[in-house]
Amino acid sequence: MTTLADTQRTLAALVRGDAIPPPTDPYFAAVAASEGLVVTREVIIRWRDLLVREQCPLTTALLLRLGRHAPLLNLLGQGEVPLFADELACAYLALMRDDDDPLVTAVASYERALLALLAGAAGPFEITWPCDPEETIGRLERGETLEGIERGEFVTTLAAD
Repeated sequence: MTTLADTQRTLAALVRGDAIPPPTDPYFAAVAASEGLVVTREVIIRWRDLLVREQCPLTTALLLRLGRHAPLLNLLGQGEVPLFADELACAYLALMRDDDDPLVTAVASYERALLALLAGAAGPFEITWPCDPEETIGRLERGETLEGIERGEFVTTLAAD
């Protein structure tokens, strides 16, 4: 006999698209083959995307330019996904903590620090940038090209005070 908890775990695995053996139970087999499951997954992905874009506008703007937003958003959807917007944003930004692109790391670190400060952290948070951060942030906010921004090592410090 299947327990409620087992049913919930199986349904959650189907919604996440986890690799599970093909369901033998007729109910789960019907769910796995349903158009509703496809629609549910799409709604979840779009909702996650909306939350990340709202919480991490600079990082999202940069990753969209680089063609890297969708793959990272999909990576974020694997396994246990945070339920709250701020936790989802932090998980998304954490994916870029050690990115190969120093600009991606800097922008994500900057937004991660801002979210931490909004949540009550005192800081300070020090971010090293490969280019002028003020110009970079401004251009990302305005949707402008990042070409021609002064290169070099810049450091910003964010703190609650």
